[in-house]
Amino acid sequence: MKNPRTIVLIGSLGTKKKHLNGESVKSNDIWKALRSQYVVKAFNLDKSKFFSTMGFFFFVIFHRQSEVMICKAPFGAKIIIKLLRFINFSPKRIITYIYGYGLHGYYEGRVLPSDISYSTNLIVESPALQKELEPVVSSKVSVFACLKPSYQIPIPPFEQKKILKLLFFSRIVEDKGVFEIAQAVIDANKDAVKFDLSFAGSVADKETIQRLSSLERKYPFIHILGESFTIHGRDSYLRFSEYDLHVFPSRFSHECAPGSIVDSFIAGVPTLSTRFHGYDFMLNPAFSYTYDRNDESQLKGALSSIYLNQEALYQKKSLCQAEATKYSYDSFLQLFSSMLS
Repeated sequence: MKNPRTIVLIGSLGTKKKHLNGESVKSNDIWKALRSQYVVKAFNLDKSKFFSTMGFFFFVIFHRQSEVMICKAPFGAKIIIKLLRFINFSPKRIITYIYGYGLHGYYEGRVLPSDISYSTNLIVESPALQKELEPVVSSKVSVFACLKPSYQIPIPPFEQKKILKLLFFSRIVEDKGVFEIAQAVIDANKDAVKFDLSFAGSVADKETIQRLSSLERKYPFIHILGESFTIHGRDSYLRFSEYDLHVFPSRFSHECAPGSIVDSFIAGVPTLSTRFHGYDFMLNPAFSYTYDRNDESQLKGALSSIYLNQEALYQKKSLCQAEATKYSYDSFLQLFSSMLS
C-alpha cells in the first residue's frame, strides 16, 4: 500500500523526441522509485520548461503540506530553490538531489552555497563533495551516487576469448574520451584483432559522430550503436552482459557518479574507467580497473593486462553484481524516508 503523502518532483525527465541523457535517466529512476511508495506529482523541465516551472510554482503554493523533491544540476536547483524561498515554502519539506561535481567548474561563482542552503536536505553524489559542502551550507548533506532498478542477470561460464567485446555507454561527445579509447583499441589491434569496440549512447555532437563514423568505415572492429542501445528493463541488461568490458574514458570536468557504471554492475560487466572526481567511492580494484585521465600509456597498458588476464576479468563479474545492491531503489527509498519532515 502506498504512503498517502504527496511528493512533488521537479526535474528533467526527457521526452519521446528527446533521447534521455545522464541527468534525465537519473531523474526518471528517482521518479520510478518514489512512485512505487508514494503519490507523486511530477513536473518535467524537458517538456516546456517555462510552463512546467510555472505549473510547479502554482501547485506548491496551494499544496504546502507536500514534500518537494528537486532533481537537478546546481544551476537549475538554485532557480527552483529561489522560487520556493520567494513563496516562503517550508525548507523542511524540500529535498534537493544535486547532480555532478557540485559547485565547481562551470558553476564556480554562478551558484553559491547560500543559493542551495534553503533546502533542509541535500543529496550529493560523492563523499568528497559532501565533505566540501558541509562546512559552507546549513543543510544536512547526504550521499547517494545513483539509483537503478534491481535485476538478476546470469553470469555465463568462463571462456578464454580471442576477441574481447568492449562497450562505451555514455553521451557520444569528445569530452567523454571517445577518441582516446578508439585510438587505444586501434593501436592494440595492429598485429591482431584483440578488441571489438561499440559506442552506445545519445548522439550529442555531429562532428564527433562524423569523426567516429570515418573510423567505423576504416576499422571493422569499431561500431556505432548510438541510441539503438538503451536501458529499458531486464532484456537491456542481458544485452549489456554480452560484453566483456565496459569502458568509461571520460575527461568531462563535472563527472561524478556515472549511471552507466551502475548499469555495468547490474549486468556483471567490469569497468575500465578514468579516475574522475569521486571515482574511488564507486570503483575499486576488486571489481574494476582505473587509470589517470589523459594518460594514454596507462590506458593501453590496462587494455593489454586485461586481455592477458581474462580469468581475473571474469572473476570480477560476480563482485560487480554484488556492488549493484548499493544503488537499488530500496536503498534510496530508505534514505529518502529518513529525510521526510
